[in-house]
Amino acid sequence: MTVKRKTITLEVELLDKVNRIRKKEGRSFSNMVQRIITEWLDELYAPET
Repeated sequence: MTVKRKTITLEVELLDKVNRIRKKEGRSFSNMVQRIITEWLDELYAPET
């Protein structure tokens, strides 16, 4: 069984996105990072159409 590994790099663009959403929605930084990573993982592992 071969497991594909994918990496996610926290870049300035991501951190800016997190801060904008955090300010807009009033959520904590860690909650926003968790939300964005969850969305990315959903996109990365979504079945291809």
